[in-house]
Amino acid sequence: MGRLAGNAILSVRQWAWRGYEQQLDRIKSHARDAMVIFDTQWLDTRQFAMRYFDEQFTEYDWTPELLIDICDSTLDDVQDYGRQLIMGFFDEQDGVNYLLKQSQHPSNKVQLFVSQFLQQYTSDNIEHLQSLYLYFMTILSKVNQVRVTKIRVTEFLRVEALKSQQAAQFVLDIFSHQSVTSAIVDESACIDMLLHIARIYPELNSPLTLLAARRHPGKSEMRQIG
Repeated sequence: MGRLAGNAILSVRQWAWRGYEQQLDRIKSHARDAMVIFDTQWLDTRQFAMRYFDEQFTEYDWTPELLIDICDSTLDDVQDYGRQLIMGFFDEQDGVNYLLKQSQHPSNKVQLFVSQFLQQYTSDNIEHLQSLYLYFMTILSKVNQVRVTKIRVTEFLRVEALKSQQAAQFVLDIFSHQSVTSAIVDESACIDMLLHIARIYPELNSPLTLLAARRHPGKSEMRQIG
């Protein structure tokens, strides 16, 4: 039925809409399958689906998996709808699950959305911090994109690096990788972060010497950190 709601013939789509309206119990019992209705090029069907679920589903019907499935859409309006649902039916105990799942999404909008929850669900937790390694690398590696997200992530990591040597090593690894890539996204921010960590934890290995040599060929040493 959900697939038929994406049919090119309007009357077929309308038939599928009526099926959703007339079979609410079935839709709720097979909710994950019913979400396929959002996967369509037809705006009228997507709009129907949003109205339908707003009217028929309550907080007891929405699970983290369903909300994440909607956010995983490649369609901007469906992604936006999914984020609105998460904010409306957000359960604190599912926060980490939302964060980790959404951090894998390639959309810039979703990555910005995830950055709002870093402090709440990742701060002071090295395991959660490490689980977001690919998210941090993805954000910091983007060129001329996601400026606000990048600022949030960089500031978050700067603060976390102060909290323990283990967290500092994790942040150092991320920015060390950034510093030795062929194209540094924001070299000054990268250097500032490495200097920041070197001052607090001088015992940790830093790529500052390598970075200086790459920026100034022929010079093999960087001035001693004071």
